[in-house]
Amino acid sequence: QRAIDVFSEVMDSLTGDLVWDHLGLPILPAVFARSHVVACQTEIGAFGEAAVHAEEAVRLAEATGHPDTMLWAYRGVGFLHLGRGDGGDAVRVLERAFALIQAADLPVYVAPISAELGSAYALDGHPDQALSLLERAVEVAMARSQKASLPPIFLRLGEVNLALERTKEAQEAAVRALDLFRAQSEHGNEAHGLRLLAEIAARGDDTDSARESYAAAMALASERGMRPLVARCRLGLGLMWRRRGESSLARAELTEAVRDLRDMGMRGRLEQADLALRSLS
Repeated sequence: QRAIDVFSEVMDSLTGDLVWDHLGLPILPAVFARSHVVACQTEIGAFGEAAVHAEEAVRLAEATGHPDTMLWAYRGVGFLHLGRGDGGDAVRVLERAFALIQAADLPVYVAPISAELGSAYALDGHPDQALSLLERAVEVAMARSQKASLPPIFLRLGEVNLALERTKEAQEAAVRALDLFRAQSEHGNEAHGLRLLAEIAARGDDTDSARESYAAAMALASERGMRPLVARCRLGLGLMWRRRGESSLARAELTEAVRDLRDMGMRGRLEQADLALRSLS
């Protein structure tokens, strides 16, 4: 919320001709601020507001024809779709972003955009296609010493490996991501890393570790108003309890997950949660 407040103040101050003023910066500030507001609003589940800012960012960016500025606008839209669980929409916009960095020769963005596109492919049901992109993203980020980009890339790599049932590789990537998030005091992202570790533990029937990591993830996320992440944790807990035959525990978690996912309009994950809940009837 603090970041939303700061970037909103930037947006509000850039009116009239200032909307189009780079102010000596390489990316149009009016678009850069909107892209970051979109990312933060996505994290707290304010998807409707994020969509409005994302659309405005794209409109402004495409009017400039400036590659870096357009890229940040597309990234914001991609982040919104990823956060909402809309794999197909995320693929379409992030493929445009990926084509843009190639056409405009923007190597600094290769690693993060490759990772985000990989996540989109995995969410859209193509984890094999995602894996090569994410492995390449790690290589590029390490070669370019992009330390800020590495932890989220490792997190996305862990997600894809888990989707492919490569549990050992998923665990290694998740631990690396979590260690880096903690070293850089990225507490919101730390919550994402803990959720992934919890899901890995749950898949391996390590119930105690899964419960502990889910609880820690939800505590961090709740403090920051990260409703989508809390809902994903409840969904994960519900699925874990259902697999273990603990119907009452599963029903409690899945009921709350369905309620929150429906309230936020997270259609893809809502369908999964709703099906799991109905299977307990």
